[in-house]
Amino acid sequence: MLLASRSFDRWEVFVSTLFTSFVLLFLLIVLAVVATALVIAIIRSRRRERAVAAEREKARLAKLRPDGLPFPPHGRGMCAACGKASEKVYFLGDGRRLCPRCYESLEMNAAAPAVSAGGEG
Repeated sequence: MLLASRSFDRWEVFVSTLFTSFVLLFLLIVLAVVATALVIAIIRSRRRERAVAAEREKARLAKLRPDGLPFPPHGRGMCAACGKASEKVYFLGDGRRLCPRCYESLEMNAAAPAVSAGGEG
């Protein structure tokens, strides 16, 4: 009987160790899944933040002329120079309204004398 009792004790230890190993393995797998999900969420969040920052920068740059100054206020209307209706007409401080094409040519004409005067001197 003593031999049978020792054999039973060994099985009891073996089953207990096996059960504990399975529980620890399950907890390790759960921890790995949670950690992976957390890393994926962090990566997605950072990508989303970068995309939003890029959109903000794009919108900010769209409001600025190449020289860094802001464009004048704009809205829909008729261009005073070419007479065409446009969705985007700049309202200048002197009361004129210019479409983007005419405003760009006005800016080029205003910048051209400054460039030529600077080049001569």
